Amino acid sequence: MLIDNVFDLIYEMARDRRKAENDISSLADPIINHLIKILKWKDEINYSHHIHDINNWLFKIQRIRLKGGRRPKPADYYKWIFSEILGSAGDVTNIIRRELKDYLSLEKIRTDADVYHQIEELMKKIAADLSDDKFEGIENYLSDYN
Repeated sequence: MLIDNVFDLIYEMARDRRKAENDISSLADPIINHLIKILKWKDEINYSHHIHDINNWLFKIQRIRLKGGRRPKPADYYKWIFSEILGSAGDVTNIIRRELKDYLSLEKIRTDADVYHQIEELMKKIAADLSDDKFEGIENYLSDYN
């Protein structure tokens, strides 16, 4: 019946969207952690390594497609990579305290609040470019913050 075909199509599209969301969200934590590392501390030794890792994860995300070859919308990328992980500067503080203790001895160049707001701005731009297949590397977005 036609109604069964419609329900099957809706289910398949929803499943496809959930898989894309899961695949993208699974890369969000390391992206956010590395962005905190490069925006919070002066670490010339590891900076290039962090840039390389972030680019690899974001290029991987850029290759993920929905049904029919479509890309997620910018709001979806923003939500899945940023807003579901960081809701406030307090979340940056918690990540640092729990996961990035080894970096505490490095020279701080920004407050946690500044880091949060800079990641928020970066992710808005990056989400739009991922959706348009125009992301070419995180270094292109960092010139305003270095």
